[in-house]
Amino acid sequence: MAKASMYSYRIVSLLGLMIFLAGCLALELMRIAGNVCYYDQLNPDFLMDLFTSITSAITSLIYISFIPSILFSFFLLIANIVLLIKEGRSLHNMFGVMLGMALVLGSLGVINIYLMLDHVMNVHSYFGFHFSLAIENIFAIVYVYFECMMLATIYVSHKAIHHKAPHDKSYIIVLGCRVREDGFPGGVLRRRVEAAIKFANEQKKETGKAPVLIFSGGKGSDEPISEAESMQKYIIAQKYDGKILLENKSTDTYENFEFSKKLIENAQNIAFATTDFHVFRSAVYASRMGYRKIEGIGAKSPWYFYYNALIREFIANLQYEWKMHIFNILTICIFMISVIIFSYTFNIM
Repeated sequence: MAKASMYSYRIVSLLGLMIFLAGCLALELMRIAGNVCYYDQLNPDFLMDLFTSITSAITSLIYISFIPSILFSFFLLIANIVLLIKEGRSLHNMFGVMLGMALVLGSLGVINIYLMLDHVMNVHSYFGFHFSLAIENIFAIVYVYFECMMLATIYVSHKAIHHKAPHDKSYIIVLGCRVREDGFPGGVLRRRVEAAIKFANEQKKETGKAPVLIFSGGKGSDEPISEAESMQKYIIAQKYDGKILLENKSTDTYENFEFSKKLIENAQNIAFATTDFHVFRSAVYASRMGYRKIEGIGAKSPWYFYYNALIREFIANLQYEWKMHIFNILTICIFMISVIIFSYTFNIM
């Protein structure tokens, strides 16, 4: 995780594309192997077999992932209900419900699109069969592609959260979060400070040198004091005796890193403390701000919040890399349609 290249949405996009292509390739190889076992050699009509294999590989992924998608959607629904009860209703807190519904409806839509088209056209004719096959594959490509991107997001976020930073840090930037009306940190911010203190104490015990803690966060319009000062009040109550610096002007994560950088002097090994689900995105921001060797320390969040937050990371990846995603989907669709046109033109199937 220390490498800057790991802190990039491009990594998520490339990994998702690799999962997509690997799944299709695995199904292709399984089908060819099955034909070899059945015929004791390759299918004599190999071109027809290849066409069938290519056009069915992606839709086969839909059927394979249908049950896991249903189970994942059900879990998201449960997590979202708990989140709404504990955190209140908001658009962000509804992401799990919306994604769960999209997964279920998307699977059912792709599986039944052939039957739906049968009501508006003759899908059993030569043209109708190829046309319906093209439509079915376009919908399947889009659905499976985004499903693979979600898997990539979960994997990379999970890896970032569970990365163990070595105890060689000069500074730890504690990212701010909303404070309570009495000026003390709320639960989320308090856990971030505690994660930084825990790491600092472990490093001091192991190496004899504690990192400098930078509390980063300005004062919101509805906050009594700055987030940095709130963290300072809390750490004084904890009787922490290490060195502390305050950055009390920032208003978002970008500014947390930008303004904190001005307080850092010739440091090579830097860490930041934030909530676990926020580690990967914060690392992306830090990389964009020019931090070349920085690692995250994740403070544990409630389980019901964690999974809803992963969906935000998925949406952030799609938004930031939208040009790449559109290019990938169009390229795959054009290839698939070309195969179907080739089949239609030369009467392969």
